[in-house]
Amino acid sequence: CDERGNMYGSAYASYETIRENGRHELNSAEVWEKICIVIREAVTDSPEQKVEAICTSSLGETVVPVDKNGNILGNAMVYTDCRGDEELNAICNEVGRLRVGSITGLPPSHIFAICKVVWLKKHEPELYEKTYKFLEFEDFLTFMLTGQAYISYSLASRTMAFDVVRKCWSNEILLAAGVPESKFSKPCSTGTIIGQILPDMAQRLHLPKKTKVIVGAQDQICASVGAGILEDGMAVDGMGSTHCITAVLKRPIINESTINKGYCCCPHAINGMYATYAYNFSGGNLIRWFRDTFARYEYETCREKGINIYQYLDEMACNAESDLLVLPHFTGGGPPYMDDGSRGMICGMSLNTTLQQIYRAFMEGISFEMRNNLDELADKGTRIHKLRACGGGANSKVWLQMQSDIFGIPIEQLRTSEAGTLGCAAICGKALGYFKNLQDGVSVYLGIGETYMPNPEKKEYYNKKYIQYKQMYRAGRLIRNVTGERR
Repeated sequence: CDERGNMYGSAYASYETIRENGRHELNSAEVWEKICIVIREAVTDSPEQKVEAICTSSLGETVVPVDKNGNILGNAMVYTDCRGDEELNAICNEVGRLRVGSITGLPPSHIFAICKVVWLKKHEPELYEKTYKFLEFEDFLTFMLTGQAYISYSLASRTMAFDVVRKCWSNEILLAAGVPESKFSKPCSTGTIIGQILPDMAQRLHLPKKTKVIVGAQDQICASVGAGILEDGMAVDGMGSTHCITAVLKRPIINESTINKGYCCCPHAINGMYATYAYNFSGGNLIRWFRDTFARYEYETCREKGINIYQYLDEMACNAESDLLVLPHFTGGGPPYMDDGSRGMICGMSLNTTLQQIYRAFMEGISFEMRNNLDELADKGTRIHKLRACGGGANSKVWLQMQSDIFGIPIEQLRTSEAGTLGCAAICGKALGYFKNLQDGVSVYLGIGETYMPNPEKKEYYNKKYIQYKQMYRAGRLIRNVTGERR
């Protein structure tokens, strides 16, 4: 993109997750190669002199070990990897669980990077000793491009070793973990210009030698920037594989309740502001599972006819209201429960239940889960008055209207599903001096589509179902108490 919002090129590549015995990893070398391919493809249609800078952003809770020369030493442990429970307990026993949360703004969990690093130190000591830096993918990319290791405050906060108020590594937590600060990148603010790309990288990626590398932010933060979520009371509704609502905070909110219920507090891209997340890991994954499990025949038929399966399912579900209830804990319960052992439930089925009703109930269940989170955030002083939706799920008019009816607030549909990329473009433009602030940059790139308003006629119907829905988690716990928890 340029400073006027023109896009010159784009590219996409996918990679597989390695799953074995509870280990969830990405092949770091494969990911790096795919990144290189994507950059080369994206600049193919862009005259070389127009590429001034690259902005880095990535998912969090991931660990990539590298040596000083940029050699990748192992696979990347991702957030769904089950390793690190013992290491988490050791850190919390030393520091105190609430103390860890008050420093880091995170509900303590094994998913965060520090637990993975301590696990590697204990179980793969040779790899640990060889490792110069343990990187998230954001700072991995800046390191590979420039030879310098810098990480944004927002992504550093996803390690559970970062002091989110003082914005530095926590000596207290690192001491308890037995990991020196030197094993991590240097934290810096979003928009920091690290320097120019290495000459050999410029040649490999078909980029100008003077291309600057700029630190972005965690993917959800970049998406909030690209969606124009830059003030208190607004949030981005990320309807992707994980359904995540990112709300902006004008000040850090960290207390025993937020820690226990799973609401993080991390630095935003705008200095002095913060963000919190409400999420359901099932999200779009659950919709895809429905497609592959319940609607396989319809999926194959649509594919043969060149019809979008999700548009077809939307048409099916449009008028398929029923008494069905779905608890979308098919990958455990996130906030406000933070219960890995919770499992999905479909309640109220009969011999008259239709495929259309089940599909609609899946969308309703995810929406009720997110309303529960919005209610919790409101109780903690963060009341959302407007949402902007992005991600694959935001292409569903049925789902967006349903969410607006269930949440009781307007939802604006973004014209692009790549809000994170637009956020990076705005960050680049500000860093290079094209924009006075992020707001000016976002105004160039942001495109709002249709706005969905709550239907007053649906209020009583959904409020009644929501009350019923909130009993499902409690019912599931009662069942597990009788049968024993299974993971």
